[in-house]
Amino acid sequence: MKKNLAKKIISISVVAVVLALVITTIVLAIVPKKFSNPIQDGYATITIYKDGLAQQYTYSENPVTEADKEHNAVYTTIRDLHEKSLKDSVLSALFQGTGSFNVDVNNFSTINAISTVAKEVDNALVFTYMEKQVLKIDGEVYKDVGTLSSKEVEFDMIVMPLGDTKNFDQCKVYLCDKSNNECEYSLTFLAHQADLNNYIEGIEFVVIG
Repeated sequence: MKKNLAKKIISISVVAVVLALVITTIVLAIVPKKFSNPIQDGYATITIYKDGLAQQYTYSENPVTEADKEHNAVYTTIRDLHEKSLKDSVLSALFQGTGSFNVDVNNFSTINAISTVAKEVDNALVFTYMEKQVLKIDGEVYKDVGTLSSKEVEFDMIVMPLGDTKNFDQCKVYLCDKSNNECEYSLTFLAHQADLNNYIEGIEFVVIG
């Protein structure tokens, strides 16, 4: 009698544990996790580059014309698809290792980002700010400890070449000075940019200037 009772208790316990694992797995697979965004908020314009052509979009707080509304729609869609490219389920993140989703800062010799980056890839986005920005990683101001004064990294333009993978892949953005398009820092991160890239492919645009 006691043996049968013990077996029933063990069976119930095993079922409970398995059920708990199944529920936990389902929840982790559904719950989204957003990783570090290398594009800081506050950019005034987004410029799309493709095949040597470009089009600039500015967000209007009070859109009046159809052009204003179109610019807002493109601006908002790019922002949303970029943020989506950084999201994954908690379960997938655990398997891939959340540490691999950190944003890494790289310093290199100064380059002209527009000429050497944006025009050498199929598609690229350029985010331009009205004022100088200070680089922040996960909300904390980043300082380049490789310099004598551990200087803060400033920029007012970000150049982002686009990938076309649906899986997480290594991506990069360049932090630049819009007055001369030069940059000396880049950020490396993981994202799945296929949806964003496909959206850019479908936009018709003209040469700027």
